[in-house]
Amino acid sequence: MIGVAICTHAGFAQGLKEACEMISGEQENFVALGFTFHDELIDYSEKLKYLTKDFTDGCIYVCDMINASPYNAALMCIYETKNWVLSGACLPMVIEILIARSLEGATVESIVNMVKSSYHDYLGFTSSDDVFK
Repeated sequence: MIGVAICTHAGFAQGLKEACEMISGEQENFVALGFTFHDELIDYSEKLKYLTKDFTDGCIYVCDMINASPYNAALMCIYETKNWVLSGACLPMVIEILIARSLEGATVESIVNMVKSSYHDYLGFTSSDDVFK
């Protein structure tokens, strides 16, 4: 099964993982690792590599912000692989990834393409005028 690794700042990773499992049930090959004040980039990357080493069908690393430390650490993890790093972590994105990886014939690339095409659907814009006028 394709693995999913959530790598974000502080406790966001674990909170996002817990929220996903509250909705979709406990998941295999699904890990979360928060980057803290005390982490060095290389050490954090090594922890991510260790947590995902058994994901033999590939891994999608989901980060909170592009070019931030968790994102850069995930880039180190995908060196010489066919894995992907996504930024902009949010609950609908991760749930879509978790569901998509169970589809027959799913690949890391096909899941990423699915997320690319639906990411705009995760955003909502509502003003007070929209609701109260």
